[in-house]
This record gives sequence, structure tokens and C-alpha cells, in this order.
Amino acid sequence: MYALVVLLLVILIGAGGGYWAVKKIRAKQNQEFLYEGKMTLIKEGIDAAELKNAFLVDSVLDGMIQELDLVTRWELPDAEAAKAQIRQKFKVKINGLEVTFRYKDKDKNLAQQILKRLVEGFNKRQFKATEGAF
Repeated sequence: MYALVVLLLVILIGAGGGYWAVKKIRAKQNQEFLYEGKMTLIKEGIDAAELKNAFLVDSVLDGMIQELDLVTRWELPDAEAAKAQIRQKFKVKINGLEVTFRYKDKDKNLAQQILKRLVEGFNKRQFKATEGAF
């Protein structure tokens, strides 16, 4: 009788441990790395969607998609699908004069590179522009 109870306990504990391990492995596979940056606006009243669009201009996205070979890396049909994915994962939040922008991806280095290039592209365009600065 005791052997049967011990056997059932071993099976129960083993099944629980196996379930926990599978759950951890799946969570690790779906993990995304978040990179965040901050900047300060020179005036209030800027719309977050407007600012997000200023970061995500086609000229910057096209160059970045080509240089990082995102269509192949993400196994997408074309560059437009890559642009859509970047637009979906890039977030902008405005709190007063402070802007927080975020990008997340499963590849840690890629997430960092994409956010860095978006910010660099935005900064280059803002330095060239004399009006409409954020």
C-alpha cells in the first residue's frame, strides 16, 4: 500500500515539475526585450501619434529594413510587412514635456539597433528642420 502511495506521489510531483519546465521554456521562447529612450519636448501640446509618425518616416524605415535585412530575418513577404511590424512594436508616450519611446523584439540586439536608428533618423531630420520642431 505504501509503495503505491509513494509511486503516485512521485508521478504527481514529476508531472508537476514537467508542466512547470514546459511552461518556463515556452515563456522564454516568447520573451521580448524592451528598449526605451527618453527626451524632453520644447513645447507642450504635441500629440503622441504625430510624434510617433515623425519617428517612423518611410525613408528611415526603408533604409533600416534594407541594412538590417529585416524581411529575411523576420521571414516576411515584403518590406511593407516589415514596416507594419515596426510600427506595431514602436510605442510613444508623452507625459507633460517628457517623451518615452519604446521598441521591443525577441532579438535583444535587433531591438536596440532598431530603436537607435529610429532616434538617429528623427534627430537628423529635426536638426535640418528650422520650423515645426518638437
